[in-house]
Amino acid sequence: MFATTQTPKCYSRVVLNSTRQPEADTSPLDSNESSTTKQSSLGLENQHNLQQHGYNSVTSFPVDESYVELAVSVYQSQDITALQALKDFLTVLANPISIEKVLLKAIYGLAENDPHACRWLLSDPSYLMPELDILEFTHRLALFILEDKNIHLDVISQLNQSHRFGNLPQENKLWQEILTCALDWSSCPGDRFLLEAILNSVY
Repeated sequence: MFATTQTPKCYSRVVLNSTRQPEADTSPLDSNESSTTKQSSLGLENQHNLQQHGYNSVTSFPVDESYVELAVSVYQSQDITALQALKDFLTVLANPISIEKVLLKAIYGLAENDPHACRWLLSDPSYLMPELDILEFTHRLALFILEDKNIHLDVISQLNQSHRFGNLPQENKLWQEILTCALDWSSCPGDRFLLEAILNSVY
């Protein structure tokens, strides 16, 4: 194994605050891009570099750290009432995406400092809804990791068909395989914690 000083990349979901069902796409942050680009699969030869699409490191989200620290503190309380109060309070921020970034960045901080509380928080994705769809984020995170590593899975191409026919058990099985593979290839501690927690709590 070679030693490296490079900081592991931690990925963010491409489309924040989206209510779409998770799909095997790599939609860019720029909502003005064509639908053809948005529907491109991971298996296409002409994949663009993740950075060119504007994928951001979760840990570098431009948010006020005082809000993140507050969110971490509330998460550590493991109190549903306090969590709802936090989400209500965060409405002082400029827009829903800012709220989502704070909640997400706090998860990564919590994963490093209080794994027990983080497992509680991620044990039920509804805790952070509707402000943050952690399950959708984790699905997209897995796809980004695999794309970045140039890993092509046959199951990814089966997702759209499974979703189209409403085959939820099959779709869940496909996501389980995708998340497991992404976990094997992930090098970012926060990403790994998130993938593992969702696999254990949802699948």
